[in-house]
This record gives sequence, C-alpha cells and structure tokens, in this order.
Amino acid sequence: MIKRGFSALLSIIVCLTLCSNVFAANKFSDVTQQDYPWAVNEIEEMAGKGIIKGYSDSIFGPADEITKIQALLLCSRILGFADNNNTGFIDAAYEAYTDVLDKYDTPYKKEVAYLIYKGVLNPKELTAYIGEDNADIPLKRYEAATLMTKVMDAEDKIEDFLGKSVFTDASEIPAAAKPYVNYVNSIGLMLGMNKTNEVNEFAPNVNVTRAQMAVLLYRMMSIMNMTYSFGTAESVDTKTKTIMFTDEDGTTTGVSILANTDVKISVDGYSSTLDKIKPQSRLLVIKKDGVLYAVEAVTVIADEDIVGVINSKSSSSTSGNTIKIRDIDSDEVVEYKVSKDVSVTFDGAPSMFTALKTGYLATLSIKGGEVISIAAVARETTAVGTVSDIVLSPELKLIITNSNGETEEYTYASGATAVKNGSETDVRSIMVGDKVTLSLVYNRISKVNATSSKYDVTGTIDSILIATMPKITVVEGGNAKTVNISRDAVYSIDGKEDSTIYDLRLGATITLSVQGETAVKITSTAPTTSSVLTGTIDTINTSYGFLVLNITDPVTQEVSQIQVFLKKTGLKILDSTNNNKEVQQNALKAGMNVSVTGKMNTGAFETSAVIILP
Repeated sequence: MIKRGFSALLSIIVCLTLCSNVFAANKFSDVTQQDYPWAVNEIEEMAGKGIIKGYSDSIFGPADEITKIQALLLCSRILGFADNNNTGFIDAAYEAYTDVLDKYDTPYKKEVAYLIYKGVLNPKELTAYIGEDNADIPLKRYEAATLMTKVMDAEDKIEDFLGKSVFTDASEIPAAAKPYVNYVNSIGLMLGMNKTNEVNEFAPNVNVTRAQMAVLLYRMMSIMNMTYSFGTAESVDTKTKTIMFTDEDGTTTGVSILANTDVKISVDGYSSTLDKIKPQSRLLVIKKDGVLYAVEAVTVIADEDIVGVINSKSSSSTSGNTIKIRDIDSDEVVEYKVSKDVSVTFDGAPSMFTALKTGYLATLSIKGGEVISIAAVARETTAVGTVSDIVLSPELKLIITNSNGETEEYTYASGATAVKNGSETDVRSIMVGDKVTLSLVYNRISKVNATSSKYDVTGTIDSILIATMPKITVVEGGNAKTVNISRDAVYSIDGKEDSTIYDLRLGATITLSVQGETAVKITSTAPTTSSVLTGTIDTINTSYGFLVLNITDPVTQEVSQIQVFLKKTGLKILDSTNNNKEVQQNALKAGMNVSVTGKMNTGAFETSAVIILP
C-alpha cells in the first residue's frame, strides 16, 4: 500500500523560487547560527529533504520575501500537487474550476484550481491572491496565518479564538485575521517576532521571508500527520457505507465511512457524497493521525454503457471471462470481454463475477473494449420512497426520494398498473408527494402502490407558475405553502366549473384540495373589490409610479386609455414569459401586453399586481 506521510509528500515539492537551475543544499553560507539561530536547523533539514532548495549549493537567500503566488504554489505542493499519483485529481479540479479562473491571467491555474478543490481558497478570494495587482506582492504575516490555517483545514476551529489577542500590537492585525493569528499562535506554528517580558509583537504587516517560510513548513510537518493511499474503488455499498478499495500493491481492504461522520468526500473535483463514487474510480484515501479524514475520487469515464439481461457468461483461465447480454427490446444477444479487474455489484452490494446469474438485469461499463464494471439487479425488485417529481416526456417517469434522502429515477413499463389508497386507478393519478412502493421488472415500473395524504389549503394566491408541472403558492396567516397542480385538476373560479389555470388571479381567495403535495381541485373567488385590466402599455413613468394602458373593447374593437397607479408597497410584478419570475418596475416597457389586478381608489385605478403577458 502506498502511504505517504506528510514529510514524505513534502519531499516532492519543487523549489519555491521556481528557478530551473537549483542544486541540493546541505549548508548555506548565508544561513548562519549568528544571523539565523531560529531557522538554521529548519532550513538545512528542509533543504536536505529537497523541500525548499537554494539558489545554488551555497546560497539560500533567507531574507528574500515570498510573494503571494509563490506562497500559493508552495501550499498546492504541500497538498500533493507535485505527486504524479495526483494527476487525475488535479485534472478534475482544473476542469471543475476552469470557468472561475478564466478571467485571471496566470500560468498557475492548475495549482490554484487544486487549492480551491482542497478548500484552501474560494473563488471570492482569488483576486486578492492572483489578481494582476496582487500576485507578485509579498505575503504579510497575518495573511500567512490565514493561509496556513486553511492549508491545515482548521477553519472550523477559529471560532474558539475570537477572543482577546495575546499580542501587544493586536490593534494592527485586521479584525478578520485575528482569530487565525490567535489559532496559529496557540498551536506553536507562528510566534511573536519581538518577545520580551513586556512586549509580545506579532508584526502582522511584516512580509514573510524564505527563512520564515522554511520554519513554517518544518512546524507544519510536525503538526499535520497525514498518510495518503492511492488505488481503485472496487465497489461502493451505500447501505453499509463501505468502499472496497484496492491499493497499488494489489491489497484490497474495506474503507468504512459509517463511524466517521466528518469524513470529507469529493468526486471529480467537487464536494460530494458516497453514493456518487463509482466502481473503478481512481481513489485517494487520506488519514489524519491514523483516522480516516477524506476520500477523493475521480470517475473513470466509460466509452459506453450497455443495459440488458444476462444471457450467459463463461470463465477461462487462458482466454479470460466473457459475458453475453440480451437487449430487452430487440432480443439481440452480444458477447463482451470482461476485464480481469472488473468490479461487480448486485443490488448495490459488492459481489463477484461468478455469482452473476442468467436473467439478471445488468449495466455494463465498457472501456477499451473490455467490461470494467457490472451492476446487476434481480429480474423483479422493489423500490420504496416518496414521489419528488414526475417526468412526462419523452417517457413517463417517476423520480422518488428514498429513506436515505437519495433520488432514484424509474421509467414506466408498457401496461403498468397502479393502486392508490387501496383502490385501483390509472398511473396518471400518482402525484408528487405520494408515498409509493414500486414493483420493478428489469428496473421498469410494472406496478405502483401509492398512499396519499389528503388536506385542504385555504388562503390568497401569492404566485402561479405555469409550466409542464404547474405550481401555485398560497399565503395563509402569513405562511406560504407551495404545491404542484395536477394536470387533471378540476377548477371552479367564481362559480364557473369550466375554468382553467389561466383564469386564476393573484390576490384571489382560494381553496386547494391537496393529495400528497399536489392540488387536484381548485376553488377560487376573486376579491369583490378588485378587477383585472388587460391591455398594452402606452406610456410608463416609473419615477411617479404610473402607466397608461391601451385597452381594446373585445366587441367594438375601440381602444380606450386608463391611467394605472403602481402601489408603492406590496407591488409584485411577474414575467409570465420567464417562468413567472418576479421583476422590478424598470422591466416594464411601452408596447408590453400586461394584466393588472387592482381597484378604484378615489377616482384612480391602483394595482399591486402586474403580470407581463406574451
């Protein structure tokens, strides 16, 4: 197993000065006990390990200042940037944050992307470190305190260090940096520069030198105790929260996440969850003080995925393993060669190739002409959860959320049936919010058994989203409730039974009959004191808050004008051409078709609701 301790990892760091012509150093003439008694041993040890090299075999340049970009490069290498085993993780980080870094002119985008990926930097901080005016300026001590804390992933500890500083020049430390300074001082990483019985100065605005950086690295080596193991994810069991992991020596072990709730998981450059780690992923397992600290994964992208029914399989010590898959729709049978390192799961749990049976539904991931992973399920299975969404096209699908909070997507099979609240029904009656048990045949829904809670919601209409899956928000007693609207919902608006969603008006009184999280019946009454005007904006004056509408009589086609005042408080403007997005007054333009809801007030029409129409 490849386990790299922190000091071993640091040994691959490239010279901080980024000079191409450098030499190993054992003793430097410009680093003496007389001038640098606090750093000479640290510098020589760091140089001996090849961590920070000199300009030559006798010159180190201890007083030279470290620039911000140089500090970042060093931090990236401390975290493994220069390790060839990390190439896939670095590339994933670079791809994930390329858009963020596009506006910066720096040749070190990969290093910076890697620091974002590792949580040392966030995009909002980049200008301060790699902006054109900042990259080449020296790093100050208070900035080093913040940076070192982040490199050690100790930001969650600084809340305990918000109190009074021990340094006599604390007033010179920027407020945001004080807890970081207090923290690095408490662990012995950064101490005072001028310390006597009466004076203990941190010197926050002093620039960091190469000698000081060497000491920081030396101290960090003793504080951070991490080991790194590279290898391949053989299988991931989300039920037991275990990864079967084969390291580069060929040893397979189980990595358990269950007892380590604070384990950091990242996949393809982003913070992620265990279920997103796929078999055959490149894996990095990191332990801190012997305890699992982080798991990083880079997904191996298959050339193609094949889904079908296992028709047969064979094993040979000479020619290797093969598997034949039958297409569910065409019945065509195709044979595939199986990699000797294939990872196999059955119902999400680790399994073996020899355990696979004819008739199982299998998903084969193929790369380089060989099957690298097989995920198999039995012909008939079940799935339990709550309907969180319904996809109508190109195929009817249910998206459910299971008890672990994970979402699963299933397609209806032809002729699928449904039972809801104990009665046979059509699959179209399954609603968002229903609790369902799905009977699956080859992972397609053959039957849905659903239960649905029923209740009423009464209030006033706050917003309406007209879309493939419409939604409505109702306010009752100051509380807002948003539910989906069934495509078969029955409307009764102002006593008219043949009404539609387009007859609903903001501010109207409404009662929703809800099943699960979906309204199936809607009864609405418009406010008796309100009316709706629909027309084209002739002129608008947002400074004085009014507009003039051209209103066409539907019978005579005569055009009349009315002045509409926009209420100063409570005004809501919705753009129905953009998913009913709420917009500001300046979005209203002459020539727009609008609908305004309001009432006459002392001879003028006032509105608090404007809808921009197509």
